[in-house]
Formats: sequence, structure tokens, C-alpha cells
Amino acid sequence: MLLSAFSQLAIGLVNQRETGQLKLMAVVLILIARVGYGVRLSVNGLADVVLFAVLGTAAIAGVAMAATVLVTDVDSAGAVLP
Repeated sequence: MLLSAFSQLAIGLVNQRETGQLKLMAVVLILIARVGYGVRLSVNGLADVVLFAVLGTAAIAGVAMAATVLVTDVDSAGAVLP
């Protein structure tokens, strides 16, 4: 069930990216943050967001590499890892 959910999420995100829905959603969220909560975007803040995105990606990649210990052979990789 987890693999199915992961696959559907990936397919949905790619579809939204290709149709431009993700950019629209990002703009709407930025406008809500600005108007509703007074959030201002600065160059330093944007640099922090990029840094955290890179570090988060690296952390998830590390977890994925560590999870390969659970796989005993190539045939079982699909069943163990999403």
C-alpha cells in the first residue's frame, strides 16, 4: 500500500508540475503569507530556504541509502523499498 501511495504521489506531482499548477500554488501560498501574515521575502531568507531544501534532500538521500541494507538482492528491492 505504501508503494502505491508513493507512486500515485509521484505521478500527481509530475502532472501538476507539467501543467503549471505547482507554480500557481507556490505563488498563491506566498501571497497568503504576505497579505495574511505579513511575511516578507528577503535575499537572506531565500538563501536559507534553498539551504534547507538542499540539506533536506541530502538527508532523505542518506536515509534511502541506509535503507538499502534491508534489501538482500535485486529481485526483492521492489518489495522492500518504494
